[in-house]
Amino acid sequence: MLRASRVGMPYHKVFPLMGIGTFIGVEADRIENVEQRMTTVKNTVLKALELGYRHIDLALSYGNLPAIGVALQQAMKPKSEGGLGISRDELWLTMKSDQYKPENIQAYLDTLGVEYIDTFMLHHPYTDHIFGSEEQLTNTWEAVTSLLGDKVKTVGVSNCYPGHLSRLVAVCDKHQLPKPFSNEVESNLLCPNDATIKFCRDRGIQVIAYSPLGYNMSSMILESETLVTVADSMDATPTQIALAWHMARGVAVIPKSTHAARLQENLAALTYVGDIDRNKQRQLSTIAIDGMDAVTETAAAAKAHAESLVWVVVESELDSEVDDEKAKTSCFKCG
Repeated sequence: MLRASRVGMPYHKVFPLMGIGTFIGVEADRIENVEQRMTTVKNTVLKALELGYRHIDLALSYGNLPAIGVALQQAMKPKSEGGLGISRDELWLTMKSDQYKPENIQAYLDTLGVEYIDTFMLHHPYTDHIFGSEEQLTNTWEAVTSLLGDKVKTVGVSNCYPGHLSRLVAVCDKHQLPKPFSNEVESNLLCPNDATIKFCRDRGIQVIAYSPLGYNMSSMILESETLVTVADSMDATPTQIALAWHMARGVAVIPKSTHAARLQENLAALTYVGDIDRNKQRQLSTIAIDGMDAVTETAAAAKAHAESLVWVVVESELDSEVDDEKAKTSCFKCG
């Protein structure tokens, strides 16, 4: 059974902490032939589902939704018809995009061949100046949260750091809008992103870690003497402990691989989550490199963008009146 979380859950499903990333055949592992890449994506998703994965992380910008749609339709066929017999209710689909009009959502559903998305996320905080001002952020988040219903069950953000999140939460509080269910950000043993994770945890926002093994710097993590020592003591692989470390903190992971053996190895990390005690967490935390902000360019750009924001959410008149009344009461008591 997939270890899961109920952090901030607004509906009946349990959120799986282990997922499969679908950023496949691009950048470092690029497959130039589009047809070959689509086949690889389809086969990878099918194999992951066959092994037991139930959380699939998607994005419009990955350019592979049609292939994933084919895989989902195959997986949801009865076993008697050559499928895996998986029901839609067993799956958690996280969809990231910066296009969020109702017609966009319907297009994603049609392509995937499903009736709803479990989580829809804004993919990049700097797209179309979403965080350009309080008004822009308010308008954007009102539009995103208006999607909640039969076709979108929860909404979230991606690549958001405390500078983004503090403003978003303030806007939600001021305008009584639903807060994000989740935030997908880079996190790994080199760059754990502790400040963002703490901010989210304190406010009931589920964190999903992309590049949980360090992306193109994974060898620095997996060959770390500290990680190898901890893994050996637990009769596990370094990969499994690096992933289990995240989940022991309540952070979901979406590692990617096109190899069945690695998919199985990653999934088996769930076995060790309960054994990552505080002492082991302290040991593993020493792997982090001081001053390293990010491994990926996307994360570096998002963090820099968050730190560049200077505007603040203006306090509402009602809040100001309440604060003034509290101040008067306080002064009266002080006499």
